[in-house]
Amino acid sequence: MVIPSEFQLATSEQSKRIDSETIQDLGISGRMLMEIAGAKAAAIIQKHVNPGSRALIFCGKGNNAGDGLVAARFLSQNNIAVSVVFAEGTKKLTPNALANFKVLEKLKNNQGEPDITLYEKLPDPASLPPADIIIDALLGVGIKNEIRTPYDLIIKFINQSGSIVYALDIPTGLHANNGNILGSCVRADYTFSFGTQKIGCFLDNGPGVSGERIFCDLGFPRSLKSEIKRYAIVPAWVDRVELPKRSPRHKYEAGIVYIIAGSPGLCGAAVMAAESAWAEGLGSVSLMCPRGLLEIFESHLVHQTKFVVGDKTDTVFKPDHLDEILKQINRREGTVVIGPGLGRNKDTAKFVRQLVQNYQGKIVIDADAIWAVSEDLSILNKARVVLTPHPGELKYLSNRGEKDSFDRMLAVEEFCREYKVYMLSKGLPNILGSPDKQSFITQYDSTIFARTGFGDILTGKIAALWELTDNPIYSCAKALLDGKSRYDEHFKHYSTIPGPLNLI
Repeated sequence: MVIPSEFQLATSEQSKRIDSETIQDLGISGRMLMEIAGAKAAAIIQKHVNPGSRALIFCGKGNNAGDGLVAARFLSQNNIAVSVVFAEGTKKLTPNALANFKVLEKLKNNQGEPDITLYEKLPDPASLPPADIIIDALLGVGIKNEIRTPYDLIIKFINQSGSIVYALDIPTGLHANNGNILGSCVRADYTFSFGTQKIGCFLDNGPGVSGERIFCDLGFPRSLKSEIKRYAIVPAWVDRVELPKRSPRHKYEAGIVYIIAGSPGLCGAAVMAAESAWAEGLGSVSLMCPRGLLEIFESHLVHQTKFVVGDKTDTVFKPDHLDEILKQINRREGTVVIGPGLGRNKDTAKFVRQLVQNYQGKIVIDADAIWAVSEDLSILNKARVVLTPHPGELKYLSNRGEKDSFDRMLAVEEFCREYKVYMLSKGLPNILGSPDKQSFITQYDSTIFARTGFGDILTGKIAALWELTDNPIYSCAKALLDGKSRYDEHFKHYSTIPGPLNLI
């Protein structure tokens, strides 16, 4: 899959390296990059505000301040009054920022130039003129420590201003890697990401303080960004993935999903997974269950075939059922789902481990089956496995606690590389990992799906899409986006949280 570079998610270290190598290796000056960044930000802001509006721009002393000064210059030339406030004065400005300050200073002193006000010392915020918009050009991606005075006071003023807030590159106070707030943080309505998207804007507190993220391409060479292996999951690239053309001659060539699921009191999970898989247009969905549960599934599933094992007294899977199941799923190639509503019976767990170890086809491992395989992870070493753990299940898979989403992402990436599997780690955000070091992150509020049954629907959908496309990354990403799209569509007509079956 070719994913546009605007959806790559970079750490602060990667961003700074790319910026530095562009300057050193290509001879593109830092001031030129600053000019491009500030100009692009100003051009977008101008579309949002009316001529005659007032802008208040807070600058630190680094290159982030330089971006703000360039933006101030372009805005001022387009009939927007600008007031620029320097948090620490102008004596410690970086060379490129200082050069842009001097340009703005000359414009201010020229007769006939627009309204420009420069505050070279931090004034009492109450004395500042009212502003329609505020631009945060205080601190960039390099900060790692708690915000200190006077920045904390400025942040408080910005957040209480009621103005529309634009952050340049990243909201001041947000950790560019893990999305943690460093004591206090600007709450932006819009964040301009210069050259690279900063991964911290997508993790933990990042989405809540970044507002709408707008990518501004600075022309960095693709070769310098080749080491960035993390991406945002968005329709803009997912919907463009070229899928294989299919011309099935009969139902079994139109795709088969086998769902091995169910136990007393938990059959609803199997029903939802089966219904979800069927809704994707497969030729066949086969629900495989102990014979003692057949009556339940016959009364709830109309389109799906049923394959039963054991006798009427069997209500959970046992190792004795393994040969029958393997024989059936090996007859016709398909994708297997194992886990929804299986329960944690010891015999069932042993059955799960034996099946995973012996089956060589595509298999989605979910719910209680994840708990079962966690007892012997060596059976996972094949690249045709997708695991779908929630945060608790990830902990006993990875055998480590995660303090934040960045740490959870690292745990997913390490696990996928070690065991050569794909993993969709459910949570806020959802994180998708792969054996080839790529990982993917959702950018919407996934807490809306933290309800019983939604995970089963997701699992069925992933399996069906994987069967239809043979592309596990696309299948997981598309399933996530489709669930969000259906949720949004529901809310166009209703004001209630939809039930799981409404999202099938």
